[in-house]
Amino acid sequence: MELRLLQRTEVREVEEGRSSAYQGSSAMPHKRNPTTSERVAGLARLLRGYAQAMLEDVPLWHERDLAHEAVERVVLPDALTVAHYQVTLATELVAALAVFPGRMRAAVDATRGVVYSSVVLADLLADGVEREKAYRVVQAAANRSAEAGEDFGDALAAEGITPGQLTPERFLTHHRVIRDRLAALAENDR
Repeated sequence: MELRLLQRTEVREVEEGRSSAYQGSSAMPHKRNPTTSERVAGLARLLRGYAQAMLEDVPLWHERDLAHEAVERVVLPDALTVAHYQVTLATELVAALAVFPGRMRAAVDATRGVVYSSVVLADLLADGVEREKAYRVVQAAANRSAEAGEDFGDALAAEGITPGQLTPERFLTHHRVIRDRLAALAENDR
């Protein structure tokens, strides 16, 4: 779902890989439909429906009748086939995904720093500031920044707070660990 949202024309932070034969939206030539993401999300509805059918198979009559078997004969192979297809699609989607870091950075910068409010709050709490006080001060600065168009760092300074580094890298504390795990998984898959 997130990939579908990030592919919207006005966001365009990522985009599904396309072949030269891809046409796009039939009514809006500028639009690049997230067809693979849509297919994966749509099939998730089917799997949730299969889960419901299997949950209804839980209560059993004495000495189990054949009503359960009729459901299981359809649901189990279909669900496994759909799930396998989803995993295959998702793998291909991620492998060919185009990522636009400049668009991502522009979206972060458009907030004038308000996106870092959680980081500032965490820093204040780590410094021993009482939670309610820290929250209210950061919230006041964020509100002033959002309403008046003021830079968040300047709004924090007006509240008497000197923030630490307000950059996207603050959110990437464990990115190397995650990247290493993904690389190990990819290596094991070969």
